Amino acid sequence: MDEKAITSGKVSLAANPGAKYVSVSQNDGSVRDACYCDNCTALREQLGGWSDHYLNFVNKIANEIKDEYPDVMVHTFAYKFTKDAPKTVVPADNVMVQFCTIEACFRHSLTECSAHGADFEKLLSEWSAICNYISVWDYTTDFYYSSVSFPNFDAIYDNMRLFADSNVKKVYEQGNWQTTSGEFSELRGYLISRLLWDPYMSRDEYERHISEFLACYYGKGWRYVREYIDRCCDLAEKIHLGIYIRP
Repeated sequence: MDEKAITSGKVSLAANPGAKYVSVSQNDGSVRDACYCDNCTALREQLGGWSDHYLNFVNKIANEIKDEYPDVMVHTFAYKFTKDAPKTVVPADNVMVQFCTIEACFRHSLTECSAHGADFEKLLSEWSAICNYISVWDYTTDFYYSSVSFPNFDAIYDNMRLFADSNVKKVYEQGNWQTTSGEFSELRGYLISRLLWDPYMSRDEYERHISEFLACYYGKGWRYVREYIDRCCDLAEKIHLGIYIRP
């Protein structure tokens, strides 16, 4: 299995000489979809857990290609059942770990809420402490109902600062891709672009960007739109929002 993966990776890199990353990661599924054969189970128990097991495999590939492709990073996920930092295995220097927040609450920031059973601020801090190159895959919409209210504007602001504080190198904010638009998709895209340039902007500046965009986008009635957004945020202050929440 290792030799096949290494060979496949080298073939892909040779065919794409400008590539800077090669991804070696788990499938998009639950822990039920992972391998439970005797060899994998024994190795997982020996190393310490799911993250150690997967990272051990990724490191082997990273070490095999580092001399031939010194500028290429090997990408992998810290996602769902691998979101916990490893106990014994440390990412190789040429491994990029992409930490995914998919199970978090998105009404509140990662620094103040662990409502869905995981302290994502703590997990990100633990990965950041051992990883030479960490990125984030974050989420900004309700994937079941992309046109209904999803008042996550406070979380977007607070989380971007947390990512900067955690020495995150890259941030991917996954929004509504199912339709041509959605509930304030354009506004979120604008705010995220501003925060990526300046994650340490003041809250007043952030609020000003919201109002400026609404005024330009909606015209004379923009204040009513702003009132609606603020009202939704206030009403949902004590509600925990996941990305598959139903109205």
